[in-house]
Amino acid sequence: MQRHSLGRRSGCAVFLIITNILNYIDRFTLPSVLTDVQKYFSLGDTGGGLLQTIFIIFFMIASAFGHLGDRYNRKSIMLIGISLWSISLFASSFIPSTMFWLFVVLRGIVGIGMAAFSCISLSVIADLFSSTTRSMIYMIFCFAVPLGAGVGYMIGSALASYFNQWQYAIRLTPAIGTIFVIVGFLLLVDPERGANEFEEINGKIDRSPRATFWTLITNFTFVLSTMGYTGMVFVAGTTAWWLPTAVLHSEAARLNHTTTDDLSSEHRDQVNMTFGSISCLGGLVGVVIGSLLSEALRRGTLKIIPPMRQSDPFVCFLGASLSAGAFIMAFYYMAMDLYKCYLFLLIAVTGLSFNWAIIVTLTYSVVAPYRRNAASSWQIFFSHAFGDSCGPYIIGMASDYLPFLFLAASFTINNDMEKCKMETEHKANVIDVKMEETKAMIEQK
Repeated sequence: MQRHSLGRRSGCAVFLIITNILNYIDRFTLPSVLTDVQKYFSLGDTGGGLLQTIFIIFFMIASAFGHLGDRYNRKSIMLIGISLWSISLFASSFIPSTMFWLFVVLRGIVGIGMAAFSCISLSVIADLFSSTTRSMIYMIFCFAVPLGAGVGYMIGSALASYFNQWQYAIRLTPAIGTIFVIVGFLLLVDPERGANEFEEINGKIDRSPRATFWTLITNFTFVLSTMGYTGMVFVAGTTAWWLPTAVLHSEAARLNHTTTDDLSSEHRDQVNMTFGSISCLGGLVGVVIGSLLSEALRRGTLKIIPPMRQSDPFVCFLGASLSAGAFIMAFYYMAMDLYKCYLFLLIAVTGLSFNWAIIVTLTYSVVAPYRRNAASSWQIFFSHAFGDSCGPYIIGMASDYLPFLFLAASFTINNDMEKCKMETEHKANVIDVKMEETKAMIEQK
């Protein structure tokens, strides 16, 4: 068994963490300029949501890279993925306004490249470090989700404002990505699968896709945690894509503007910078609290509670419950008090971020090393298929077409009001008849 030196393993882990941050920055530079993109391509909210939906559909289909990662060289697959997403994202910034279909296709290819990295990177960390160190690395690695999203909002908005073109929001980080490919060629390693599990596997194991799928689908902890994770991904993906735009529309309405185009660039930048700060701060606090709380409950360091083997799903439950209530309050205050809205959004992001590192630890604790890439693959597929692949598009379509439901209701209201009036009068007549009958019975007595 080949054992890499601590320096080589640490260098690989640092590269994976920084690349994951770049991954999420590239995902969220586009939402920071979404209203400009919609204006450039003459899109409604349905078209705006379609961009994220197509990205996620390609991403989840390409999650099959997880199965390849259980069989082939993981270093090569990740480097190909980084190259693919960087080149495609950079090329998409040069698409003319008349070729929206090509912009959508390139956005989908970005999803394929990111899937090649995301499905495999966590299993490499699992094979590089022991379980104690691994939990800490997972926590730092998963902090990239809120940090990358926050920095993506801020960088995208700042670049678009500085150059006065939204295209520059998606040109800087892809250039950095091409440099990462060269650095990754030097730093990345592909350790032996299960190298840190210290377990002997006797006999021949059936590792076919069919056997792996059956093993995973009969693993109830994996199935239930994937269902819960899917719900969290739906909320995170949809809110991250649409919330800044929703706040801009709310601010435009508050200032009696007809469109968000009437808002000053400083006002728009302020909203994106605020969202970026909330994402970074809430993500940092949430990932740290979630990871440390889960570890403390597992070890029994909290004297009032005995050691819990179920600490991971329990903390995920606490985080999900906290974020659900906070999101409701944030939406309630959005049109009335923006500062209270931001406060509850911070709480919501914090609760949501409890889950990012823990879900990885939970999954890998119940899945054998030689099936972990496949487990990540299936988890990514289902969480995105029923999570954020449909969420942004559904919300965008609702924004575009819900008003027509009220318009349709205007054609049916007269008829239904007459029905209601007739039923009310009929009921009143029945009551009058009964009262008369009762009165007559009393008089007879």
